[in-house]
Amino acid sequence: WAPACKGLLKLADRSTIPMKCTYTEKAWAFIGVLILILAVENMLQNRLTGFAYIAIGVSMIVITISGIGIGVCAKEGMACAATSLWMRALGSCMCICGIGALLVKGEKNI
Repeated sequence: WAPACKGLLKLADRSTIPMKCTYTEKAWAFIGVLILILAVENMLQNRLTGFAYIAIGVSMIVITISGIGIGVCAKEGMACAATSLWMRALGSCMCICGIGALLVKGEKNI
């Protein structure tokens, strides 16, 4: 679907290390767990938490930006470029959902 790269980066001393998209992928997995926990909490407590959705959405976008977040590989042809696009789109959707939750009910119980 949209996997991150699994390649290794060769260093000058001929050793290899994982590319930075590997670490970005791990951060996205952590955010996915946070989204799941938030969804279960909202379901059990019957409420919407718009600020949490916005914060998670912004973090999903920021993680993909090199220099601010972890970033992804610089080459356009690599798989992580498509993954980054998907994560930015999903982060934007999370922000929109958070704004919608704030506009509809605020931070109140529903």
